[in-house]
Amino acid sequence: MDYTVNLRRMPNGANGIEVLSYSGNLAEEQSIDDCVKHRHIPRLLGDYHTHSFIELMYVQKGVFHQVVMGEPVALPEGTLCLQDVNCIHRDLVPEDEVAVYFVWIPLPFFRENRVEGLNAVFPIGAEQQSLKPELERYALFQPRAGAEQPDAVIALMQRECLQRWPGYEKIVVGFMVRLLSELVEQYQIRVVTAERNTRAAALFYEIGNYIKDNLDTVNIRMLTDAFHFNRNYFNRLILQRTGLTYRAYLGRLRLERSAELLLESSLSVREIAAAVGYENRTFFNQQLRERYGLSPGEYRRMRQGK
Repeated sequence: MDYTVNLRRMPNGANGIEVLSYSGNLAEEQSIDDCVKHRHIPRLLGDYHTHSFIELMYVQKGVFHQVVMGEPVALPEGTLCLQDVNCIHRDLVPEDEVAVYFVWIPLPFFRENRVEGLNAVFPIGAEQQSLKPELERYALFQPRAGAEQPDAVIALMQRECLQRWPGYEKIVVGFMVRLLSELVEQYQIRVVTAERNTRAAALFYEIGNYIKDNLDTVNIRMLTDAFHFNRNYFNRLILQRTGLTYRAYLGRLRLERSAELLLESSLSVREIAAAVGYENRTFFNQQLRERYGLSPGEYRRMRQGK
């Protein structure tokens, strides 16, 4: 995986709002231009990226997972998420069935159309730039009781974008103003911000996942090969994020996973030690006792109530 942050721009020929849908990874590859032509995203790229536009997502079915500003975010069914241009994120390929609408909104829309109450909670364009242009933000919208569901409006917008009948641009703009107005009036809004560059946070998240997936074999050379940074960078990053050295952080993750396996599996202590990367069982026992005050057998019996 490439851990650089890519900038996604509006596709060629697009000069207004675009509405695309995603309902599962398909085999075919398509360019962004082809995606817009068919109004469907066949597969998620999974790369870290920002946008040159504002993106509004609506999870119509299932739970959609992303890594946003270095943190995992789960968007449950019925949630809408508005992401600013500086917001670094990546889409995670769903394991279960999910259906998501992606609405790409050019910045001029917000200069030319006033949505009552939106700038008070999520200023966009000139208002946002006058505050902190480097700010990374997204807003989550959860429906209150009796709130209008956005399915019909978004589907109509997508149909207009697909058919491109005369005057469709103004119709889509009208629907967009209506949708954003309903979100402000009828939904609970939570704005999440970061006043710093979150590339390091995103990288740390990925490093942590990589270590957890390779606890039995991981070493610093594997990290440098996978992420293309030198070993000193990893040590500094982990120390900044956790206050621990790389070795101490790895030890903590190994002990946390071993504690889970003691409770959730029937593996022997020797098998668990090997699964998390400890070749010496005696050393493993010492480390677990130092962390939890119990031997592996005592920890398993006490936590399982035996």
